[in-house]
Formats: sequence, structure tokens, C-alpha cells
Amino acid sequence: SPAPLQFTRHKFVLHNRGFGGRTCVSFHDVENLKPEAADVFHVPPEQLRLPSFAEYNVLANLWYPEWASTNTWEWLRDQRSQNQRLVSGSRSCSIIGWDPEDHWSTRLLFRFIVKL
Repeated sequence: SPAPLQFTRHKFVLHNRGFGGRTCVSFHDVENLKPEAADVFHVPPEQLRLPSFAEYNVLANLWYPEWASTNTWEWLRDQRSQNQRLVSGSRSCSIIGWDPEDHWSTRLLFRFIVKL
């Protein structure tokens, strides 16, 4: 289970598994962080979710092209198969991969979308 979530200068900071930032969290860890993140955003936890691949792709191509310049991956809400989720990134806005839901890495991170 990840360490407590901190909100500093508009960024979530986790000190988890020896690293700080939004890395080193599994899909399950991200789901468990929702209540704390919801408090930060002042919304119910049900309004927070990870982006789908389609949303990630559109956001990255239209508004955040810098996302394609990183060597990191991001958890997506899309399910590939039982206990596997899609991930995207690694110097592209259109590459997808997948990892087991309990996998974590220093190059695998997350971002929440707030449903309005």
C-alpha cells in the first residue's frame, strides 16, 4: 500500500517504495488513493478516475504534446484482460502496452481525471 498522499504546489507527492512522485504505484494503489485525492479536489471519490486511452491520446495530441517527450508510462482505466490494464506513453502519445494491476515501476505513473 502506498504512503500517504501529499498535495504540494498542485502536484501529488507520494513517498512510496523509496521514491517520491507519482511513480511506484500499482493500479490497485491508485484506486486506493482515490479517497485522499478526492479530499484534495473537494469531490466525491466516484468523480475521480484514470483517463481512457482515447482521452489520453486526444489530450496529448491536441493540448499536451510534451507528454510524448517523456520515457514514462501512465496507467489507463482501460482493461485489457482479467487483472491487466492498459498503459500508454514512452515517448509517444499513441503507443499502448499493458501491465498486471499489481505491477509497479519507477517509470509507471498516473494522473486523475475529475468527472464533472
